[in-house]
Amino acid sequence: MIWESKYWRDDLHRRAQALRNKQKQHRWFDASFGRLEQTIMLAFYSIRKLAEAKKIPDSQFQQSVELLFYSAIGKPVTLLNWHNLDELYKVQEPSGLVKPLSFVANQIIHSFVFVPILTPSRTLDGIAFNSDKTRQSGVFCIKIDEIIRILNSVSGSYVGKATIFRSTESGQLKIVTEE
Repeated sequence: MIWESKYWRDDLHRRAQALRNKQKQHRWFDASFGRLEQTIMLAFYSIRKLAEAKKIPDSQFQQSVELLFYSAIGKPVTLLNWHNLDELYKVQEPSGLVKPLSFVANQIIHSFVFVPILTPSRTLDGIAFNSDKTRQSGVFCIKIDEIIRILNSVSGSYVGKATIFRSTESGQLKIVTEE
């Protein structure tokens, strides 16, 4: 359980700034890709932990996230070929998609595919990702600007009101949080 959320929020803000700096980077090494994956993975894990601890409003964890989706071609996605996006997914046929942050966080935390997308000038544009459960149906893509927006949004949100009640069905305590 999270005792004091300030440190988690501050970390999300630092990670947003780190991603903003990565957008200017043109030279990529294995360490750069590793640090990028770690930054994004830990950011979304932190968001999920804040939500589960009821340290952010429920609306923050359910906010809409803009994605692109590329359908699978039909070839099995395995540990040996997961990085060959153009051989596995219809990368020329994106469709726009909106999903809640809770969905995106879980997909990234449990990612099977996690591939940085670079522009022709080798700057960071986005991340392609999916989980073990969704890898055979397609791959999602999120722009880095959208990730930065999410991190800044969550890092600046606070619970203003919490309603606690006991569920009549399960008898468990439920908490609903609002800004």
